[in-house]
Amino acid sequence: MQISIAPFAKAELAPQQLAGKGPPEETPYSPVVLPPGIRSRFVHNINAIRMHVLEAGFEEKGRLAVVLLHGFPELAYSWRKVMLPLARAGFHVIARDRRGYGRTSGWDVRYDDNPGPFATLKSGA
Repeated sequence: MQISIAPFAKAELAPQQLAGKGPPEETPYSPVVLPPGIRSRFVHNINAIRMHVLEAGFEEKGRLAVVLLHGFPELAYSWRKVMLPLARAGFHVIARDRRGYGRTSGWDVRYDDNPGPFATLKSGA
């Protein structure tokens, strides 16, 4: 069985992120709070949200990805001790904060409205 892995999108950092300024929820984690080899960044415009992710094993291209998902009330930060051993085993390890948790933004309320405008299939032709 072959698995195709799409390349992980490059995040664009906002000026306040580059400067390390702004409210904590709008800036990635400082390298001071993360083990060496793990980075914190944002991926913008995923279904109208800003997704916060932690990554390890990103230095080498072409690695298989492992995505770690947390439950309530945890955060991506909860995976920090597991990420480096997986990266040393040869994986690109990605842990994300769920929508509305940690540094990932909340949802667009339009998604809670009438789903009609978002439908792609229409009944009766």
